[in-house]
Amino acid sequence: MSSCIYPENGRSETLCQSVIDTVKSKRKYLDDWKKIHEEMFGIDGHTIPDSSGLCLSKMKDGGMVTSDNCNAARKFSRKLVKRIEEICIEEVEKEGGDPGSVLIMQQACHNHLRNVWFGAVTKSLSSYLDKILQCDLDAICFKYRVSTMMDAVLRSIDKEFSLPANYPKGHGKEFKHWMRTNHPGALLLPVQRTSGSRQDLAVEGAAAVYWNRRYYVPFLNEALKSHKDNILQNNLFTVLTSMEMIALSRVFAILHFSICMPMRFLAGNSHSIGASGYQWSALSMGKAVDALETAMIAVHDDCTKFLDEKFMNSIFSEISEDRGPLEPLVEFMEYMFGKNALLD
Repeated sequence: MSSCIYPENGRSETLCQSVIDTVKSKRKYLDDWKKIHEEMFGIDGHTIPDSSGLCLSKMKDGGMVTSDNCNAARKFSRKLVKRIEEICIEEVEKEGGDPGSVLIMQQACHNHLRNVWFGAVTKSLSSYLDKILQCDLDAICFKYRVSTMMDAVLRSIDKEFSLPANYPKGHGKEFKHWMRTNHPGALLLPVQRTSGSRQDLAVEGAAAVYWNRRYYVPFLNEALKSHKDNILQNNLFTVLTSMEMIALSRVFAILHFSICMPMRFLAGNSHSIGASGYQWSALSMGKAVDALETAMIAVHDDCTKFLDEKFMNSIFSEISEDRGPLEPLVEFMEYMFGKNALLD
């Protein structure tokens, strides 16, 4: 009863038909399983469901298809919705109902959508810094590969400081010994590497960089005094001592704690929040998007609000219903950051 699908090719039409065919084939497998079980053990004592319940026509009353947000995935999603609508309309007509009552919805995946946002933010802020620092970047030797892209910075930090010491040219082992000698018991946050992964890891990793730089910079300073020809260490020392790059990591840290984490929690837990008795589902993510848009408009009008902890922590404070904040979100933020994490 595996849900794995192996289509003949990646065309949206083929993928759509593969989903339809897979659902049909699983119904047959379910019937075969039930038949064999009853032949071996009798008709009593099993809870194998009837295959009639495994059908796409169950989506006729507000069913929803969620997909990635790239063009290919959206095209596939549109075709799948149309095909499911046809199946549902056919079923409704057989039952003598109104075909116009069939409603199938299409929604973008908010886990993917969040990454699209932060991917755009990362590129936009990097371009902004490239213009401001153009003269400085031109003066830095090309061999040091200095970049304002936070993705590149995180990959370099992972290579140099990763405690497992997976990169041969890095100094994770030496850094670990240096930390134990000079800062025993200090809090050192793991840096998320963004290579080939989600774009929102850029803001998550930046928060760790903002905290860890107090240890990174002294270590690099001592290391470069003994040998000044290390490209990776020169790259990181240049980046981590730049006030503009420090400010960038702080901006990303604020985005991570105030926007990324709440949105990630809501997108990944909509089903459990609704099951807890709240008027919340995947469709309710629109409330979070509206709250975020309102907050960003306010920041655009008054940029000082971005550094206002109370304002940034209250972006999602009233997105639930008339009875007040969404308690599961409040509990999550308090668990992560302590009391008053989401301020009214």
